[in-house]
Amino acid sequence: MGEKKLGHSIKKAMILAAGLGTRMAPVTDSVPKPLVPILNIPNIVHNIHLLKHWGMEEIVINTFHLGPKLVDSLGDGSSLGVSIKYSVEETLLGTGGGVKHAEALLGGEPFVLCNSDLITDVDLGAAIDFHYSQKAIATMVLLDDEEKKRRYANVGTDDSGRLCQLPSKSTATPKRTGIFTGIHVLQPEAHQFLEPVFSGINQVLYPSLMASHPEKAVGYFAPDTTCWLDTGEVPIFWETSMTLLDALQKGKHLLPELLHRHEYQETKRDFWSHELTNSVDDLETNGVVLLAEGCDIGSGVKLGSHAIVGKGSTVGAGAHIERSVLLPGSQVAPGIHLKDTIVFGDRQLLHK
Repeated sequence: MGEKKLGHSIKKAMILAAGLGTRMAPVTDSVPKPLVPILNIPNIVHNIHLLKHWGMEEIVINTFHLGPKLVDSLGDGSSLGVSIKYSVEETLLGTGGGVKHAEALLGGEPFVLCNSDLITDVDLGAAIDFHYSQKAIATMVLLDDEEKKRRYANVGTDDSGRLCQLPSKSTATPKRTGIFTGIHVLQPEAHQFLEPVFSGINQVLYPSLMASHPEKAVGYFAPDTTCWLDTGEVPIFWETSMTLLDALQKGKHLLPELLHRHEYQETKRDFWSHELTNSVDDLETNGVVLLAEGCDIGSGVKLGSHAIVGKGSTVGAGAHIERSVLLPGSQVAPGIHLKDTIVFGDRQLLHK
């Protein structure tokens, strides 16, 4: 993440965490998607650390699907150095209705809005400064990455940075395009364009502004060096996990600092284990490995490069695991060789 600089500041943020997470099923049948761990740390906790780094310590989180589990896990946020309030939805309201429903909790102040199924080191300070320099009501944070533009829908801006192309609306031929990162900077006036009914903010707020106040809807392009990774569906979740292990091995994106903060230690080169992890005398590791607490590791187990073993997992004697993610509570039978997969319970969710 970048260095914090003097400039405009925003103290409040909202994380969208109410969705059903169907693209991560069957994991999300019992675990809220924001709590699915990336590098053995809940995805939403990565987002909270990002927001806190850029000065946002008052965070609103909307909940619906398995909401009580999210509240039980995060509490009031004090353990993470932030204050969390929850906007509980009785029916699913989508991103637009969800923001409107949380209006009172956001207190009539500007705020950053962030999806919970992403990992990024985006410079939010620069995005906020751009937002204010444009006197915008709503700013989308975009990334001009050719590979990602082939995978995700494109958003376009004109010469002045105004949004002119969305998947649902176009007002002009764009001068530059990028993917939407799932992050917005919003003024409280944005609530005027929303209703507390199921809706998507990108389908309601931005088209309305583009039609009535086009100068108030803009796109900020993050630097090309920005790390942005999706975690929203099983194959991409695996890709992101492997990419982050590469980054951890190279000491990038403050990942070592983040793991230290969550009680992990690099006990030998590239082997990261939780402080409460029991030592295993004949465990063989090769390459970057992450081992959580409470695991039962059998005799003669080999953890090859890019192996993540989640909290409370059981790995039978003689098993060999590489380039794989074992989600918390996973079970691997003795003698099994796993490669390029995700394990949830005793099921492999990915076969490459």
